[in-house]
Amino acid sequence: MIDLFRDLTDYEREDLNTIELNGREYRAGEVDGTELIIAAAFGADTHEDSYNSRIADAVEDLLQKSQEADVIVQSEVADILEGRGYEEIHSVGESYEEDDNTLMVSKYTTSEIFEESHEIALENNYDAGNTAYIGHPAHMKRIENVAENIGFEGEPVLPKVEWPEDSQPWVNSELRWVPREVAARLYNKLT
Repeated sequence: MIDLFRDLTDYEREDLNTIELNGREYRAGEVDGTELIIAAAFGADTHEDSYNSRIADAVEDLLQKSQEADVIVQSEVADILEGRGYEEIHSVGESYEEDDNTLMVSKYTTSEIFEESHEIALENNYDAGNTAYIGHPAHMKRIENVAENIGFEGEPVLPKVEWPEDSQPWVNSELRWVPREVAARLYNKLT
């Protein structure tokens, strides 16, 4: 039960190192030889200043180090990478706009994103045992728990912590994030 409340606004694993990839610093586990990169979006925005753009940067930076890695990313991050010319990526989940065209909302849970990623990995014979997970530090504990329950073994890669201005209000601040994150973790434990 205590695990539901651990690392709610930042990911504090003590064995993470500060590493430099392509001139940017990340907190990360052991990423040498990564064969599969999975990136989960944080919020729905895809503009240049969005946090999803920082996640896309991390995917690109890790690909510089692990050029043969296969890539599976949530659709918001995939849209950014495809706009940058990346074609050899798998996109999972999708976003949609609310009727008033002001709010983008993902209709996939973290579990569904990683279940779909696992299906892609199996279909393509990707090595699920040597995975790098990229995401926001406040989301990483859930990402890691869900991924491990599905069958992935991996290490986190965390871009610089920022609370973005996003069209999804629950990712704009720690105060809005914590109640939703606790509910999501409880949901993942019960399902």
